[in-house]
Amino acid sequence: MPVLVTGAEGFIGSRLVNALADDGEEVVAGLYQPTGRYEPVDRARSFPLDITHEDEVRRLIAEVRPEVVYHLAGMSNPMLSWTRPADALEINVGGTLHLLDALRSAGVPARVFLAGSSAEYGYSCREQHALGEDDPLLPVHPYGLSKLAVDLLGLQYFRAYGMPVIRGRIFNTIGPRKIIDAPSDFARQLVAVERGQRAALAVGNTETVRDFTDVRDMVGAIRAVTVHGSPGEVYNLCSARPTRIQEVLDGLLARSARAVPVERPAELRRPSDEPWIVGDNSRLRSVADWHPRIPLALTLADILDYWRSATT
Repeated sequence: MPVLVTGAEGFIGSRLVNALADDGEEVVAGLYQPTGRYEPVDRARSFPLDITHEDEVRRLIAEVRPEVVYHLAGMSNPMLSWTRPADALEINVGGTLHLLDALRSAGVPARVFLAGSSAEYGYSCREQHALGEDDPLLPVHPYGLSKLAVDLLGLQYFRAYGMPVIRGRIFNTIGPRKIIDAPSDFARQLVAVERGQRAALAVGNTETVRDFTDVRDMVGAIRAVTVHGSPGEVYNLCSARPTRIQEVLDGLLARSARAVPVERPAELRRPSDEPWIVGDNSRLRSVADWHPRIPLALTLADILDYWRSATT
C-alpha cells in the first residue's frame, strides 16, 4: 500500500518523499504547486492537492487509500500568519479536518503523522527551560494557534474514532534551499553583500534562542516517530540543543572572505517573539533510536554554499 505525503513540494516534504523512495516505498505526493523550489519529487506518483478543498481531499484518499499519511501541508510562516490569520486557520485547521474526516469516511485505517509546531508552546517558553510535551500550550501568534488546533484535532480523532494519529511538534528545522527563516535570510544577504548587490546585512532580534535541527535529521525523526510512536501520543521533534540566533549570524559571517556590515532596523522585529524555544526530546528518544547527527556548523556551511551557487 502507498505512503501519502501532503505538502510534498515543501522544504521538509520534498526531502521526506525522496528518503521514502530511497527505501523502496511507493510514494504518493500531494502537491499544492506543480513544481516546488526545494527538491524534485519525480520518483513519486503526484497528484494536485489543495487541502482547503474538501472534495479534492476526499477524492485523493478514496483513490490512493494510503497505508501511512505524512501530513505536512499547510501555512508554515508565523510572520505571514499575522497578516493572514484567517488563512492560517483555514489552511492548517480546515485542511487537517478535511484530511482526517476523509480517512474516517473512506474507512482507511492509515497511520497518520500530523505536523505540529514548537510555536504551540508560546508563552510557556522561558529561559533555561527545556519544553516537555506536558508544558502548557499558550501560542503567541495565529500560526501557533492554528497548529495547536491541528494538534487537538489529531487527539480528538484518536479518542473518538481510534484513528492511529501520531502528533509531532516540530521545532526549528533548517538547511539548504529553505527560505524565510533567519539562517537562510542571513546567508542570502551575506552573499548579496559579497557580490556588491547590497551594502549591509539587515537583522532583527538576534538574542532569541532556538532549537535547530538539520532538515536531513528532521526527516529521520519524522519517519522514526511515525513508525515507532504510540497512536494518540505527542512528541517533540527537536535537537534539544539551545542556539542563540547571534551564534548563527556569527557562524555565517565567519565563513565570509570579507567584512560584512550588519544593520538592525526596528521594522524587522516581530510584534511578539518567544525569547527562548528549546525542547526536551526524551520522549522521542524513548521510542526511537534517533538523535541529531549533523552539527550546526555543517548545516550553516551547506546553507551558505547553496546561496552562493543559487546566485551565481
